[in-house]
Amino acid sequence: MKNNKVIKPGYELRNDFQININWVGQNRRFAVKFNRGIYQDQIFYYDHDVIYEIARDHLESLESFKNYGYNLSTSNVPGYAEDYLIQNP
Repeated sequence: MKNNKVIKPGYELRNDFQININWVGQNRRFAVKFNRGIYQDQIFYYDHDVIYEIARDHLESLESFKNYGYNLSTSNVPGYAEDYLIQNP
């Protein structure tokens, strides 16, 4: 059965988790619904800038962030963000 939960107002729907240097300071909030992996069809909410500030040192140590300015996952909530996401009940 397909999960058709409604997204909370004020959140942009994505199918990946991403922290992007170009989005810092834009007060963007995201709802993530993964299409695959252990979190498939679950919805997680996060404030981009809050996660960025909390994980800044870690992010700046990652090659993907150094080279491309972002870190993303298409099937998983990164460990550095797990405690700061809200899961849809």
